[in-house]
Amino acid sequence: MVSSLTTRTLLVLALAATLASASAAESRGAAAAKESVKATEVDARKSAQEQINATRDKMIAEHEALAKQYNAASEEKKKEILAKMAEQKKVFEEAMSALVRQMREDDRRSRANKAAAAKR
Repeated sequence: MVSSLTTRTLLVLALAATLASASAAESRGAAAAKESVKATEVDARKSAQEQINATRDKMIAEHEALAKQYNAASEEKKKEILAKMAEQKKVFEEAMSALVRQMREDDRRSRANKAAAAKR
């Protein structure tokens, strides 16, 4: 009688240990996956921010060049330069809008992925 109770206890303990180790391994795998996703999101965010900064810097330099040309231009040229500056401003606003929209979409996807991962 004692040996069957001991055997059952040992079997229960072995089963519990097996379940605990499987759960721990699954936990480590999930944590590694979360870290990988987080690193990818950070990289994408940095990339988008770098793209915004590069676009902004380029357009500022072009605007400054046009401003210098405007100061040295005749009245006829000034009208042309003002038209170029207005067009450039419009292009800049569209580009920034598109990049910010892309960042928002990436953030939405990221939140959706986190929510889906939390449900698992």
